Amino acid sequence: MLAGQWLADSAYGRHYSRARNLSRELAAAYDSALADADLLVLPTLPMKATLLPGPDATTADRVGRGLEMIANTAPYDVTGHPAINVPCAMSAGLPLGMMLVGRLGAESTLLRARTPSSNTCSPSRLRPASSEERVAMRWATYVSPADGSERVGVVRDGLVHGLREPVRLLDLLGDDGERLATAAQQAVNDPAEVVAQAEVRLRAPIPLPPSIRDFMAFEAHVRTARQAHGQAMDPDWYELPVFYFTNPAAVRGPNDDIPISPGSQQFDYELEVAAVIGRGGADLHPDTAEEHISGYLLLCDWSARDLQAREMRQRLGPVKGKDGATSFGPVLVTSDELAPLRQGAAFDLRMTASVNGRPYSAGNLADLYWSFGQLLAYASRGTRLLPGDVIGSGTVGTGCILELSAVHGEQRYPWLRPGDEVELAVGQLGSIRSRITAAPEPIPLRAGGRS
Repeated sequence: MLAGQWLADSAYGRHYSRARNLSRELAAAYDSALADADLLVLPTLPMKATLLPGPDATTADRVGRGLEMIANTAPYDVTGHPAINVPCAMSAGLPLGMMLVGRLGAESTLLRARTPSSNTCSPSRLRPASSEERVAMRWATYVSPADGSERVGVVRDGLVHGLREPVRLLDLLGDDGERLATAAQQAVNDPAEVVAQAEVRLRAPIPLPPSIRDFMAFEAHVRTARQAHGQAMDPDWYELPVFYFTNPAAVRGPNDDIPISPGSQQFDYELEVAAVIGRGGADLHPDTAEEHISGYLLLCDWSARDLQAREMRQRLGPVKGKDGATSFGPVLVTSDELAPLRQGAAFDLRMTASVNGRPYSAGNLADLYWSFGQLLAYASRGTRLLPGDVIGSGTVGTGCILELSAVHGEQRYPWLRPGDEVELAVGQLGSIRSRITAAPEPIPLRAGGRS
């Protein structure tokens, strides 16, 4: 502030105007230097801390002393390049810092780099962050308003930064997260387009996963559902985290309309969270299986309860009771973002559902009985999980009309009907908002039959 006032009083804006012109050249010079390097490394300050000017120092002395300390830091306030100071050593009781400077928009690169110890400033010893240290990302699959194509993008502050390559999010999985991190940097540094998330049509983050396994991992849901049928808890439920396979071809986006399953009069939602496999594997151990998860998303398992009950009496199913539609979205949130919320067997994420604006369901992901590590271990037993496979948690307690109507009655919690607006929300994972539409007429299998 002193420097600015002094220059304004003495030069009447001449130096400021010149500096603004030179700032373009300065930014271009840094862009050129970073064209072949991920980071620039330099001292944070060009010298150790010096004594403050004495009480008799002139204004010019005070300004000069202040400016000499910021020669390596002030340029980035002008050019906009991200920069971070890494404290890395002490000298004669005074701290030494290392300045890391990255490409425009590449803050994640700075945050993923660090020194391995506190007693070295050697740039050669910088290393990428481990998978536990990676920067959190939110990925969306959307329809480009420019050309109507389906694109993948990183969501930041309500904006979708679209990748230039026409890849699927599925194609960025398969390792420990490095592909996602690299693609995120490319999307932010050189996006094909930047559009408001609220103004684009979102697809499911993984529109066609290799498989979808849906578990029953919340004890409260299982207990209430069994009580509704006059059954006690089966002790074996506490030994086997059972699941079923549902229909990848029926995946829907977070705002898509949902038709009632043909022939159903008892249509329902199920409020769930799903993990998406990043790195495949077989016979995983429960303690380390979560390392194979790339991220999490909100899942709604739309269910035809009358069809489900009829089919499962035949000791198979739920078949047509479940495969009409499964909604994902709106984003895939990488595991890093949820790590600070770790609680119980999962994460402290509030889960809610409403129908036509009226609150229906409320629960928390932390209430899981079976952890995702245990679910993955069981799912991979004797077989292999593939990148992009979706692992559903099952319904949270109170997370469906089946439970609510069993406890409070169908008049208070009626089955879904055409025109109903259903909204599901889970903490950092976002919301699904869908309108229920009429069921198509089922085509009879036999004349005069009920199927």
